[in-house]
Amino acid sequence: VLFRTLLRWLSPAGVPPPDTPTTVSSPLSMPTPIPRGPDKLPGLDIAAGLRTWRQVEVYTKFLCKFAIDYASSAHDIKRACAVQDTSTAGALAHKLKGAAANLALTDVAHWAGAVDQKIKAGASVTDALVRLQEALDVSIQSITQYAPPQTLPSDTVASLAPEHRDQVAALLTDLLRALDADNPERLQKYWKRSAKRKVGKNA
Repeated sequence: VLFRTLLRWLSPAGVPPPDTPTTVSSPLSMPTPIPRGPDKLPGLDIAAGLRTWRQVEVYTKFLCKFAIDYASSAHDIKRACAVQDTSTAGALAHKLKGAAANLALTDVAHWAGAVDQKIKAGASVTDALVRLQEALDVSIQSITQYAPPQTLPSDTVASLAPEHRDQVAALLTDLLRALDADNPERLQKYWKRSAKRKVGKNA
């Protein structure tokens, strides 16, 4: 979706990019918060997530980012505990809890919080980490079901002019920074800034 939107910017005036409708409104217009799929999946409260994020496309991007960034977090916490690095283990658990809660990944948020509390109390986290890993596995499966990875044609970027590729790369870098913040408000600011930019022209 992101690349298709960027390609709309790169097409010559009056010529739509391949495989896109001829009637395209404003580039990078804000997506409409339409329902998509069920309200809940195991470990994922979609309805609650959309109440926070409002836009399906934005919510699914953050879910996919979570699945990549936090897939090994239970193992990372376990390794930190094994070397008595409770400070790092607690920080990882706390960050995981916040990210999961922000995305309505209810089970992961619960068990990450439980691990965090046990670390602070100096208690054993063995059982809680097992449950956390189970919750992560289930939640990532639900994310994959709700927001399956999308593939792009191999020649999508290769067909762009060199100067346009640099501009696309800059746009994608800005987007990745906004996504990395795990903050809906920062991403909204990115969309507003991007809507004012013209690929192939000075900002």
